[in-house]
Amino acid sequence: MLTEATSSELIFAIERNVESAFCTLARSAPNAELVDTPSICRYAMDIKHPMANIVVRSELSDLQSEKVVVDTLNEYKDRGRPMMWFVGPSTTPSNLGDLILEKGGTKLFETPGMVADLTQLGDQSDAPEGIRLAKVEDAETLEDWLQTVQASFRLPREVAGLFGNFRPDAESPFPCYIAYLDNNPVAVSALHVSHGVAGIYCVGTTSEARGKGIGSAITRMPMLEAKALGYQYAILQSSEAGFNVYQRLGFREYCRFQRYGYNLEATETSKS
Repeated sequence: MLTEATSSELIFAIERNVESAFCTLARSAPNAELVDTPSICRYAMDIKHPMANIVVRSELSDLQSEKVVVDTLNEYKDRGRPMMWFVGPSTTPSNLGDLILEKGGTKLFETPGMVADLTQLGDQSDAPEGIRLAKVEDAETLEDWLQTVQASFRLPREVAGLFGNFRPDAESPFPCYIAYLDNNPVAVSALHVSHGVAGIYCVGTTSEARGKGIGSAITRMPMLEAKALGYQYAILQSSEAGFNVYQRLGFREYCRFQRYGYNLEATETSKS
């Protein structure tokens, strides 16, 4: 577990925790193909959605970068798979994003990598009145969680369902958390610990439940669990909508990540 870490150590931990989280999902998926070498880490699944076909790490030399980019993009296209390419602070070469664009890719969005010092976090969940918070520990609650992820992020069922490959117990690499309003599931989050930090993932709230403080409460749940486990730092990547919420919870921006897409016309969006 990282303690009293430098900025560079925390940025490295953010990147590696994200890589670990997505590769853990890939390893759990039937028929997924994972390529993990010193220069690149990527996976492909039998799901036509960019979240299921991702390059999560690229550390390429200037000499090899163009060939690797072309070959990688063509492989996903030949498979008929839309894909996403993650570009972070340690990605090399530094112009990799421009190279992806040059070869027909599209810049999708940019996200800040954020860190919170859990020693500064209070011990209360601070759930709004009428909200019931729970850790996912059985199949029924896991199904509620999957449906809420699907609704919150407008994902196809088979993408949200990747988390259903993990048992909802203490051994899961993705402990999950859920919020209920009037017994209806309305918000979710998940935790993935690796590389000395606690990664917060899948923070989502259904449209009708936003603006009520539920997103903050569901984010605090994995933070509190990580603190109880002895972790000093929580990390996450923020959406634009969630940035102020995370700041109020003590998160501060340390770096930025870019996401590029390719062959997105192959995405299937009709499945529910």
